[in-house]
Order: sequence, then C-alpha cells, then structure tokens
Amino acid sequence: MTKSFFEHVTHKGPNALLQLLPGIFYFAKDSDKKFVAASQNLIEFLGFHNQSELIGKTDFDLFDFDIAEKYRLDDEKVLSLGESITNRVELLEHADGHTQWVITNKVPLYFKDKIGGLEGVVRVIDSSEVHTEPCVVLRKAVEAIQERYMEDLSIKELAQISNMSLSALERNFKRYFNMTPSKYIRQFRIRKSCDLLKNVDAQISEVATKVGFCDQSYFTKEFRKALGMTPFKYRKKYHLNLQV
Repeated sequence: MTKSFFEHVTHKGPNALLQLLPGIFYFAKDSDKKFVAASQNLIEFLGFHNQSELIGKTDFDLFDFDIAEKYRLDDEKVLSLGESITNRVELLEHADGHTQWVITNKVPLYFKDKIGGLEGVVRVIDSSEVHTEPCVVLRKAVEAIQERYMEDLSIKELAQISNMSLSALERNFKRYFNMTPSKYIRQFRIRKSCDLLKNVDAQISEVATKVGFCDQSYFTKEFRKALGMTPFKYRKKYHLNLQV
C-alpha cells in the first residue's frame, strides 16, 4: 500500500452525505485487500472507535475464515479483472448469529490509470423492501435451512416449503447465490461448525453430528474443500482457549 494511494483514498473517502445515510456502510481497500478507509458506522459496527484502528487490517482479521475467504474471492475479481459487483443481494451474518439481507456493490478504484484498490457500499434492506428478490423467492427456504440445518433436510422438502418445483428451487439458488441448495446447506453447516470448533470443547465427530453431517470423514472432506484445511487444523489455529 503506497502512501500516495492511501492519501488519495482517504481524501476521496465517504462524503458527509454518505456518512449520514442510515443503513449504508462504505469501505475502501488497497491492492493487498487491506482497509484504507471506511465510514464511521462501519468502523463502529466492526467494533472500533476510529478509522486508524481499522486501517491496515484485512477481512481475515475481522471475520471467521469462511466469511473472509468469500470476501477475498469477490475482491480478487474486482482487483484482478476490473469487474464491478453491482446490486448483489446477499445475507450478512452478525456476530450474534442473526442474519439480514443486504445489497452489496464493489467497484475498482483507479490510481494513475491502474487499479490501485477497490471501494464499496453495503446497504441493509429494510422492512419497506421485503418485496426485494430474493427476500420473497427464497426467504422460506433460507429460514428453514437456518433453523433445521442439523437435520436431514431434503431438497424436496425445501421445494415444498418454498411452494415451488425442484427445478425452480435449483434455478433460483443458482441465480441468487451462485450455488445449488445442497451446496448452500453444506456451506451453512460448515459456518456453524466453525463457531463450535472455535468456542466449544467437543470431539470433531461430535461437531460433525451437531451440524448435520452423517460422519466425521465426510465432514472433514467438505470442511477441507471449503476452507483449505481440516477441522483439526482450524481448531488448533482459531480455538479461543488454545490461542497464545
């Protein structure tokens, strides 16, 4: 991160009007995906008091590994390919476990005719926008997954809950989440397992069962595929009681 780029972004930064808009989070990152600017409400949402505390940190310093990796892949697309992410409706999970729909936008940030970083805004979808897709289309399916992810929840049952055919359910999950319903369930289970591995002293096999995987070997396979490490290595690295 060059000083000139940092000064360029912080000077450009969120203007006073943007800072005052409710439910709008602004951020900017450099080419190393480190934060260089943010709106005050985002700074406070992340648990800091001022911008200097956030600058230089990456998503991996702020979020669980699986969430941070998703953000990294999105950032890489913007930084490497110059592709903007516009009006993506997605779920944001808070520290207390509840989720809400948000609209995310990310665009490349140019400095001296080259991509020097990115900036973005995340807008919370409020109650007046409950008609916004996929809030209506997939709300029932997503809520069922959040409440019953530890059960043997079939795709057929999800389709029935959502009042749509199997093919329509598959099509809508691919449209809005870029994945099948089955993969969404697996990823949600992996996310919940990360919480347990970090905070609960339980055997890996117990964690696998608690989040809905049929056995430890399948759980380990899917965990490694999603996060690039085994559940054991994740626990060793992130378990709160094991950190030095």
